[in-house]
Amino acid sequence: MDGSAGMLITDSITTCLSPLVYDIVCRLGFEVKESHDINNIVSQHGEVCWETIAECICYTDSGQNVDYLKSVSLLGPVCETVHTHICSLTGIQFEDQYAFWFQWTNIPELFPEIFVALKSPQPAAVPLSLMKLTSCLERALGDVFLLIGKECPFLLRDLLISKELAEVFGQSVMEILRVFIGSPCGLNLRNILWHGFVSPQEIPPKYCSMLVLLTAGLGQLLKSYLQQTNFTFIHRPFVTFTNLKELSIFPDVSDEVLSVVEELIKKSTFVLKIMTPFWETIVTKFRSHRYADCIILLLTQLETGLRKVFTTVNKCPQRFLTAESTTFYTTFDEILAKQLSDDEINNLPLFLGEPAMEFLWDFLNYQDGPRVRDHLSHGEISLNDFPKEVANQLFAFSIVLLLRFVGEDVLSVSKMLITDSITTCLSPLVYDIVCRLGFEVKESHDINNIVSQHGEVCWETIAECICYTDSGQNVDYLKSVSLLGPVCETVHTHICSLTGIQFEDQYAFWFQWTNIPELFPEIFVALKSPQPAAVPLSLMKLTSCLERALGDMEILRVFIGSPCGLNLRNILWHGFVSPQEIPPKYCSMLVLLTAGLGQLLKSYLQQTNFTFIHRPFVTFTNLKELSIFPDVSDEVLSVVEELIKKSTFVLKIMTPFWETIVTKFRSHRYADCIILLLTQLETGLRKVFTTVNKCPQRFLTAESTTFYTTFDEILAKQLSDDEINNLPLFLGEPAMEFLWDFLNYQDGPRVRDHLSHGEISLNDFPKEVANQLFAFSIVLLLRFVGEDVLSVSKENASIKTLINCANCYCSQFHPLSQLKKKILYCEKSIRIWPQLPLVPVEQIQEATRLEDTPETNDCHHLIIKISSELQHYMLQGDCNLSNLLDNPPTAKWSLLLHELCNKRIRTLYCPRSVLEVLVILQKISVQCHLVSDQIIATTEIRFKQWMQKTLRSRQRQNYLRMLSRINLSFRFVLVEGSPQTAMLSIKLLCPVLQLILLLITLELVNIHTVNEKNICEYQQYLKFLKSVLQYTENLVTYSNQEKNKWDESINITHIVLVKIWAFSEKKQMLIHLAKDSPNKAIL
Repeated sequence: MDGSAGMLITDSITTCLSPLVYDIVCRLGFEVKESHDINNIVSQHGEVCWETIAECICYTDSGQNVDYLKSVSLLGPVCETVHTHICSLTGIQFEDQYAFWFQWTNIPELFPEIFVALKSPQPAAVPLSLMKLTSCLERALGDVFLLIGKECPFLLRDLLISKELAEVFGQSVMEILRVFIGSPCGLNLRNILWHGFVSPQEIPPKYCSMLVLLTAGLGQLLKSYLQQTNFTFIHRPFVTFTNLKELSIFPDVSDEVLSVVEELIKKSTFVLKIMTPFWETIVTKFRSHRYADCIILLLTQLETGLRKVFTTVNKCPQRFLTAESTTFYTTFDEILAKQLSDDEINNLPLFLGEPAMEFLWDFLNYQDGPRVRDHLSHGEISLNDFPKEVANQLFAFSIVLLLRFVGEDVLSVSKMLITDSITTCLSPLVYDIVCRLGFEVKESHDINNIVSQHGEVCWETIAECICYTDSGQNVDYLKSVSLLGPVCETVHTHICSLTGIQFEDQYAFWFQWTNIPELFPEIFVALKSPQPAAVPLSLMKLTSCLERALGDMEILRVFIGSPCGLNLRNILWHGFVSPQEIPPKYCSMLVLLTAGLGQLLKSYLQQTNFTFIHRPFVTFTNLKELSIFPDVSDEVLSVVEELIKKSTFVLKIMTPFWETIVTKFRSHRYADCIILLLTQLETGLRKVFTTVNKCPQRFLTAESTTFYTTFDEILAKQLSDDEINNLPLFLGEPAMEFLWDFLNYQDGPRVRDHLSHGEISLNDFPKEVANQLFAFSIVLLLRFVGEDVLSVSKENASIKTLINCANCYCSQFHPLSQLKKKILYCEKSIRIWPQLPLVPVEQIQEATRLEDTPETNDCHHLIIKISSELQHYMLQGDCNLSNLLDNPPTAKWSLLLHELCNKRIRTLYCPRSVLEVLVILQKISVQCHLVSDQIIATTEIRFKQWMQKTLRSRQRQNYLRMLSRINLSFRFVLVEGSPQTAMLSIKLLCPVLQLILLLITLELVNIHTVNEKNICEYQQYLKFLKSVLQYTENLVTYSNQEKNKWDESINITHIVLVKIWAFSEKKQMLIHLAKDSPNKAIL
């Protein structure tokens, strides 16, 4: 595998035709601009006028040899007219005119297919039709030859110059055919197609139409000849492949493998880009059981790819293109030979290795082998009866060849997706503990010794099965599981023997302590259910319920608490267990133990008089923020049911879980759906993780001495050995952001944590959360299907929308994203200030002059200076920051904040320094928001007091004086303490809050430049941000309705503005670093 992919990295090939051959095929027949009347070429009854066509055949000066170049040039317009004519016909018209004249070929059914292909938009349709037509013609002309001759020539060119065919059809007719298919000096369509030199776009369809017409004309001439001679025209029988069993080396190529091949076509450098449509058609034809079509195209592409390798390893790149008529083409004959034409050693066998060379010789060359290419290209095989066995072997070999020329990452992922021979995700030891150990001891127990008729658990009997190590201090988990096995069997038989009413009568009361008593009748039903996923799902819900409700016991640790025991909770919740691997008896046993715990708890509470209180369940807030994907509809669910069968993300052994996921979603059992979905997401991602990171040993359950490979490591930036985790590169940032959002970030829903620890009410699990996780999972399934399945799925508008949403996903719950939201919440609050209630002007009777204090003037001056400084770092057209002092706040300021917050900033795997800064910035924004909300609340209260005339006289007069001195467009009303300083404070606070919000937003946009600071600079920066935070915290205190310390507010505002200006002058803010760095964008 080494070096194979690298060798063929550069694919700048635009054609495999040499310049002269390219001119002949693609240009020469288009140079003469001349129109022809179709009636001079073919009659209304489909009779070909050979004289008109023969007039286009030119000869050299000697008159003995055809001038192929001139002939191609003159025949070009004739072919164009014929092509237009045939394409104008309907299928019925085509058959009426020509069907009879195709009978002589022995494959008349081929021609309606060719007719359809001529009108097809598929790039490979016409080249494939031409290959089939030329092989059909060669075989049929050979049969005609045998009317007169004895031994049919092997090569088409020899056949076409034979005197026997000239006697039947006429010399001029044979010369016409040689222009198209018989001579390397002419168009030579048969050879350049069958040897893989032609890309799909390079064959003019008009030549195919012309050959169709000429075939009909040959049928007419043959009929006339047979009538004259009374000869009987007999076709040679087709060749059939024998000993097909001997050919079956590779297993059948499955749909799953075909899906991988569709990806390999894009990534394998064995495939020339210009030939991609051929490879895509190869897959399509194989999938639709058109095996002859598949192999015809495959053989040409094998020859093309191997020619590329041959000319590379033998350092003869000039041999890659079509040779001229004076030299040989580089075909399979030379590619597979031991020596080159100059007697040098052919390096290709050394490069490919003996097994590959033996396969190629077996299938192509050896006389006793199938010799597939010879038989197909010479028309010796019935296309309709081409055996799947032969097609499968050649296709399977080609897949392996494609894999020789991909990168190691693609190779390993392809191996993962091709081979799903996984029968368990449990390591051998864990598998033995869970699936075998509890069945080894054959011992019967009396149920009455385990549980009384009233449902009271006899703990002593169960405890007798707990064994200890020699020291007597530690539980011997293996022996304990072995001895508990028969007890669990007895309990399971007992519970399954009960009716639903009996079960509730005996145990319902003892489940009340769990706070989810309604769960247990469901589990009882599941224990008797034939559905494979029923028991595992019940166990997951039961273990999370128990974790929420209790502490620790040795018996319980054998079942759910220790990695040395059965460890049911962990192997289930981390997706290691397939539905068939969990013995139902362990679920029954845990049900009984839960009832027994309720009995013990009741006794303990009676003895202690303690009150047992359950912690409240966690509820998801801000559900609107979670709604990125549209609702998963019934239509989409139907698509998912098919994807489960075809996506290689799904382990076959886990299919029942996926089927249950769909069922639960459809029946609105959202908690059940997501419990199972999370386990299968972890299983599938673990499969991808261990593949892309080349650590297959991490796929199975680890033993008790090592960590499991769980979401924690799967989603991490680095592996445990500090190597880079390749999964994020493979999945892409949007997918990783989604997983981190929903599973890890502290401000996110942390769905798996809350569910697995029993912190969520299962009955109230929100559809919104389930919908988002399920929609994301659907897109993930689509990542691991073939192109055909993907393209069909994309035709569904809902699926296409899901894919677009997934590709555009940005983190909603990363601290950076949360900061953006907090900034905009605060901005929205400040925008309310101008809408606050205003005392009617007619109620203002007195006015006193309101003057700014020196301190407020200094503050205004500092705001202007800081704003002007920041203006230098804004892009042209951005908001003019001088308007920060405008009252009310301008819409441009709000727009600027929104534009800045809409900028995409990398959030995945932020370093600690970035996160520390984000924490402080978040706190600042929260404090600013509190200040704004307090001012709004106080203003509304004071206005209400004014209108209700509950203000004292002095307060009223001060209030009126304050209003009379304020620009009415700035409508703040505050009365408490000194109204003048209150108004000055508020008049000042608006631009200050605007400035701080803008400042932290600019720092946010350039957050990643903090990593460029050295330790000292970083500490100074944190100190500066903490001083701003301290200011906002003090401002919250001073602006509180109970405080209203407006003098102090102005004072601390002046101090913080001085600090901001001083720090700005030192150019130590992040926006300054971004401006100085040529690699950073400021905004």
